Amino acid sequence: MTAGHWNKLVLMFSLYIFILHVISCLITVNAETVYEAIKNHPNLTKFVEHVDKDTITKIWLQERTATVFAPTNEAFDRLPRSALTDSLGPYHVVGATVAKGKFPFSMSSTKTIAAPLIFTFRDPHPEAPGLLPHAPHSHGAIGLREYFVNNAKIVWEKEGYRGTQNTEQILYIIDEVMEPFVPSAGISPTANEFLQRRITYSNEGTYPSSVFADHVVNFGLESLFDRPGNNTFFLPLISSSDSWRVRNLDGDIVKAHVIPNRALYFRTIEGNTEYRTAAWNDKTQVGIALPISPEIAANLSTRAASRIQSRTHKSENRNHHIGIVRTSIVKANIPVRNGVVHFIDKPFMVIDISVWDFIDNNREGQISRFVELLQKSNRLHTARDTGRTLTIFAPNNAAFDKIDPAKLNAILNDTDKLNDLIALHIVDGYSVNTETVKSGKYLELPSSDNRRNVYFGVAQPTEYTEVLTVEGGGVNSTCVQADIGATNGVVHIVDKILGIPYQSVYEKVKDDFDLHTTYIVGSYRNDWWNRDMSAKNSNKRFTYFAPSKAAWNKLKIEMPSEYKQLTQGLLPVHGEQVSLEENFSFHSFVVLIR
Repeated sequence: MTAGHWNKLVLMFSLYIFILHVISCLITVNAETVYEAIKNHPNLTKFVEHVDKDTITKIWLQERTATVFAPTNEAFDRLPRSALTDSLGPYHVVGATVAKGKFPFSMSSTKTIAAPLIFTFRDPHPEAPGLLPHAPHSHGAIGLREYFVNNAKIVWEKEGYRGTQNTEQILYIIDEVMEPFVPSAGISPTANEFLQRRITYSNEGTYPSSVFADHVVNFGLESLFDRPGNNTFFLPLISSSDSWRVRNLDGDIVKAHVIPNRALYFRTIEGNTEYRTAAWNDKTQVGIALPISPEIAANLSTRAASRIQSRTHKSENRNHHIGIVRTSIVKANIPVRNGVVHFIDKPFMVIDISVWDFIDNNREGQISRFVELLQKSNRLHTARDTGRTLTIFAPNNAAFDKIDPAKLNAILNDTDKLNDLIALHIVDGYSVNTETVKSGKYLELPSSDNRRNVYFGVAQPTEYTEVLTVEGGGVNSTCVQADIGATNGVVHIVDKILGIPYQSVYEKVKDDFDLHTTYIVGSYRNDWWNRDMSAKNSNKRFTYFAPSKAAWNKLKIEMPSEYKQLTQGLLPVHGEQVSLEENFSFHSFVVLIR
């Protein structure tokens, strides 16, 4: 190659680089800054007002690298006037690019003396009870992955904004204003500093009682509430006048108010998912969960519930009751330097109501119809007067709708039948909970009439869930709310009324978690087996020996080939009967008697 050709190539390459540079500069000049984007957005005018109050923040959004979390005008309308402070603008800005791929993590905002922002997502499990199916992220659609900063959900996003210094900028629109809770002096405290110093925030005057703070010190647990990282702290508002609760506080109970390594703002708590507390070890095991009803599960983003519960699975301390204690959230989502604080109205783990207190407190709740039955029955007064330990299985109101009204009224108008019905729902002298059933301690006990037994089990409808079941009088019921602890026993809210069968054989096999595999096997070969038992207006009567899930698991271990053939529909069918004896011998599979 001659020198002339070489010089021409160098000149052409230089010209190419120059053109690319000019194009880049033109793009940068014409690119919208994130400040211009929020300024021109009709639903962000109130946020812009707060940005404009802080000159540094306004210039930052015009020039420098930034990620903006902009609350909508509707979000500002819901905010109390006392929370409208000068810190709101800078608290919603991060001096870096925060892409969703980095979630979960935490980072300080440009209001550096405030607590760090917590970036997370809620990813409902496909098989978790009360939660909606998982699918790829689609900008906050219900049932899909949802992204949050603190307690605010991201509802819209756009990248590609450029500052005047050719810096990257991102805009997220959120549905809630984040309250910084900037302390009157100094930087954001840890949870322990918040407790011990009685710190008053510039826009929040509430602080926890001295009683709980004193117990943190007395049990040497300051380091737990000072622990670095992202944690969740529940601080009970109790006073020295609550002698029962104060007297029963101990180190394990104090530990049960901390969820380590997870900063859970209220809306990011996955409903019906239990989180282990700091009181989880070989001797004591306590978890915390947000119980949600099907109505709330249908719209998780509303987070209408304000109740939170602790569940004591295990404790070697005789003063601890196994079971659930529910408390109300008084004030949620207070950011601190090492996580988030929620105020609750009473301590976890401390049970201070009897089973009858619980019944009385739910006269107008989800078991109100069962309470009416108790009031009509003399069993109520008899059971109250014994003072003995009790387990009560209380059907919810929906359970009554499953019964033929004529059949139910016949029982209500017959005192003896009513007393028998109530007696079947009470176990006298025993406290039956999920743990005692799982361990095999209680699998069968007499009901309070001492004539009929009730049977207990723990079914696992999915790989990730387990439920307590009770069977009595031919009805298998599921505990929709199990292990509600009481000073003299335990209450379980169930989904069916014991002793009044209302389902066909087919319906029972189909709906029972423990018989699901049997139902699936019956669905093969064009579902003839199940359809035969479900035929309407049929005079046929059946006795069905249906193997439980445990029986199928035993077959899977002992005879894997036969198990595979059965559960995959490969076993030959002769006429209207499954020929099992020709293939293998297994106790009590299926017998059909006409």
